[in-house]
Parts: sequence; structure tokens; C-alpha cells
Amino acid sequence: MLLPDRSYHLYPLTQLQVFKDKCLVITGTTSGVGFVTAKTALDAGMNVIVLNRQSVRVDEMLSRLNHHPRCTAVDCDLASFESVRKAAAKVIALSNGCVDMLSNNAGIMALPRSATVDGYEVQLQVNHLSHFLLTKLLMNSLINAADKNGSARIINHSSSIGDMVGDLDENYYTRDSLKWGDDGRGMFWPQGGRWRRYAQTKFANQVFTHALHNKLQQANIPIKVLAVHPGLAQTQLQPKAILHQSMSPRFTRWMFRWLGQSEADGALPMIHAIASQTVESGCRVEPKRYLYGLPVVRKLRKRPLLSSTLDQLWQLSCEAVHESFDPVF
Repeated sequence: MLLPDRSYHLYPLTQLQVFKDKCLVITGTTSGVGFVTAKTALDAGMNVIVLNRQSVRVDEMLSRLNHHPRCTAVDCDLASFESVRKAAAKVIALSNGCVDMLSNNAGIMALPRSATVDGYEVQLQVNHLSHFLLTKLLMNSLINAADKNGSARIINHSSSIGDMVGDLDENYYTRDSLKWGDDGRGMFWPQGGRWRRYAQTKFANQVFTHALHNKLQQANIPIKVLAVHPGLAQTQLQPKAILHQSMSPRFTRWMFRWLGQSEADGALPMIHAIASQTVESGCRVEPKRYLYGLPVVRKLRKRPLLSSTLDQLWQLSCEAVHESFDPVF
């Protein structure tokens, strides 16, 4: 059962019109929050570069967008660092080295334990490491846009499940699959390894947001860095989790009946992070009622703000992608 849009049509989408002709780069747009965000940005006159893994779903997405002349598709498999590097080079060429907004949106959830071609746990690489690398590779283009237009933005798609994590676990940042935990499917208590790994990636999104915010602020670079939590949004993440027996169909139906919202409503925190003129860097945009409702801006919780945690994530991520990432240079 598809949920109706309750908040999307109440949001002042006209805010986006001030960004007409600006360049938005967004990952994961074949469905869900990413598709709605890309379509909304295109409707507002923005130039949108969409990054997705090559599949028939990309063709279907472009058809749904009526092959919009302002939309350009770039192949990008986030499970491969090489693919991310090639995609970044194409984005720089297409944007003439000027990217106004980067939305690190794509993600996977509660999949069975497996390694990418680079040897890392698949959820960690897709949800965090590859977006960390993409941000690094596009940083000069974002700085160019900030110099030209006064500001730029980086938006990281997180989730409330990241709030349940106490500490960053270095074991997930190794190529040793024996350190990635079990392959349990339990979502809550006891929580299985699939969900623990997913929660770590969403925690990493929050930590990355604040770490990058700090570095850019210290360097006086006018780029806002934000995290977004979509609430309990009805997207393709749930059917895939059910397919892999990581979610119960009956419990999922009950949860969405009482607490869920549509994918369009779930896209509002991302859209607000793009559109709002008053949103402050280093914050998280989420539904007013946490799982549903119109978007509000809140401070990140304390745990991702610890300097030791920020430094730890930065070092582990740089080592994983084999890059030195200093926004100043």
C-alpha cells in the first residue's frame, strides 16, 4: 500500500527558485528520496547531474523525468572506488568545475555481509566511504562555486538508526570480513550484524558531516555541510530488506501504517537542506515528529561531535580510499 503525500504539498517549494541554473550533483536517484529530490530541483530550474549504478532503472528514471534537458546521468557504482573516481572526473567536466550542491544521498540497508571489489564491507563503502571519496574529489569544484556565488552545500543522507550507535567501530573499516560481525537479521533486540553494520554507516554520515563542517569553518570556506534524516519514508529500501529477510513483512506494514510517510514527504529534509536560506552548517534536518512531518533543523547529538571521534573517522576514511583529504588545498 502506497502512502499518500501529507507534507510535500505543504512545503514552500518556491524557495528552490533562487537556485535556478545552479548545479546539483546527487547520488542514488532511480527511486525514493533521490528521485523526488532530483525531480523537484529540475522543476525549479536547477541543472542536475545524477549518479547511479548502470542499470535499466536509470533508463526508467530518465523516462519518468521526460528526458529533462537539464538532467545529465553519469554512471557511478559506489561499490567501486575506481567507478567513483571516473564519475567525479565526468562531473567536473560537465559542470565546468563548478558544483553548487552535492547530495550524498544513495544508500543500502541491512544487506547480507559481503565485500566490494575493493575489499570493504558493502554497506560501509556504499553509504560512507565512496561518498567521502566523491566529496574529496569534488571539493575544488564546490570551492569554485562558493567563490563564484558566495556559498555551496554538501548534504549527507543519514538516518535515525545512527543515533543508536555509541562509538565508531574500527573493525568495520578493515578488509578482514571476520571482524565485521555476524550476519544476524534481527532489527532490534538482539540486533543482528546486518543492522549493526548499517547503523555504523549512518553514524559515520553524521560524524563526517560535523568533521567536514569543522574543517571548512576553520579554513573560512563558505560551504555549508548538513546531515538529513528522512524519517520513516516508504522507499525501495524496505522491499529489499524484506527480500533479504532483514525485515518482517507484517511488522513493516504495521510500522508504516501508523508511523510512516511517503517517499515525497521523506524527501523534504533533503529538499529543505538544499532550499533553506537560513539553515546553518553542521546541523541535521529531519521531520518535526522525528519519523514524519514537515522538516525542521536540529543540532547533531553530542556523540558525533567528540573531537576524538571526528579525527578517528577522518583517518580511517582517508586510509580506506587512499587519499589525503584537506579541504584547504
